[in-house]
Amino acid sequence: PPDRKALEALKEFRSGYHPHENGEMYFRTPTSLADEYKVEGVDLQTFEILANEDYAKDKNNVYFYGRKLEGADSESFTIINFKLYFVDLKAYVEAMDSPYSKDKNNVYYKGNNVKEADTKSFTVIDFNFSKDKNNIYSYDKKILEIKPEMLKNDGRIKFTYDGQNYDLKYNNK
Repeated sequence: PPDRKALEALKEFRSGYHPHENGEMYFRTPTSLADEYKVEGVDLQTFEILANEDYAKDKNNVYFYGRKLEGADSESFTIINFKLYFVDLKAYVEAMDSPYSKDKNNVYYKGNNVKEADTKSFTVIDFNFSKDKNNIYSYDKKILEIKPEMLKNDGRIKFTYDGQNYDLKYNNK
C-alpha cells in the first residue's frame, strides 16, 4: 500500500498528474477534464513531477502526459533549459523550461525522440528549434545539416523562421 504521507503530498501538485485514494496515479489532459487515464507502473514513493509538468518520473520510468516514455533513463533524465533574449526590448529570461528534454541516450521533444541528436552537444535555440554539433532541428525533426562555414566564431548560428521558411544567416567575421 502507498505511504499516506506521500499520497497527501502528491495531492498538492498542480498538474495533470494526481493520485486517487486507491493509491494509483492518474493523468488528466489539460484540454479536457473528462479525459483521464491511469498512469501505469508508477512508484509513488519516488514519483516526482518535473518542472514543465508534462513530464514526471520515478525511480524506474519517465512519463510524458501520463504515458511511459519507452527507453528513457529515469536517473539521467532532465528538462533542458534555455536562455531567451529579446534584443529590441533589452531584456532576457534565463533558465526557461523548454519542450525539449534528454537523458544519457536520447533527446526528446514533447515526448518524441529527436532522432540523430547528439546528447552531449545538444542545445535549445528557442521553443521549437534546437541544434547539436551536426544538425539543426525543428521540433523533433532534422531540418538542416550544419556545415562549418555556417558557424560564427562563438559557435552560434543565426537564423530566422517566418512560419513557413528558414532564413539562415551566417558569417565568420
